[in-house]
Amino acid sequence: WSSFSEFTNPDLASYIQPWGNSIIEDETAYYVSFRALSQIWKINKQSRQIDWKLGADGDFQLNEDSQFMFQHFAHFNNNGDLLLFDNGAAENRPYSRILSLRLTEQSQTLSPKTNIQLSETYFSPFMGSVQQLNSEEFLVCSATNGVILNVDHSGLVKWKLIAEDRMYRCVYIENLF
Repeated sequence: WSSFSEFTNPDLASYIQPWGNSIIEDETAYYVSFRALSQIWKINKQSRQIDWKLGADGDFQLNEDSQFMFQHFAHFNNNGDLLLFDNGAAENRPYSRILSLRLTEQSQTLSPKTNIQLSETYFSPFMGSVQQLNSEEFLVCSATNGVILNVDHSGLVKWKLIAEDRMYRCVYIENLF
């Protein structure tokens, strides 16, 4: 199986990065995030067919609040919602955000659950991550800025760590010490 045989746009040269930036697995499927397409694909393990595409020109109807751009670290949180770091785009949306969506696969509908716009100071046009720590807090990697944030549901930054250089992703490790 190759993702390149599945692209609906045959002009692959138009995509700067035609590879996946995250993949998660459950019992029946793989979920792959394609930044350059602003899409997440569900790939059936058994049939090796794409069950659906979520995002720009995908199978789900998205309103403006749920349309993501150049996303990273798409995964399911403890509530079963799809959580991702929505990078945004310098040309038409110069801010990043935390976005989670509840998917209903049979009807191919979704409802936004979390939509937290980060300050433009933390805009990360590529790379980045978000992880839900509990019902109220998120760990965010503003990758191109080299900043790790602890953000609550209102968008308030509770603390931040500034690194000397940019980073790709951060992950909270429970009970490390």
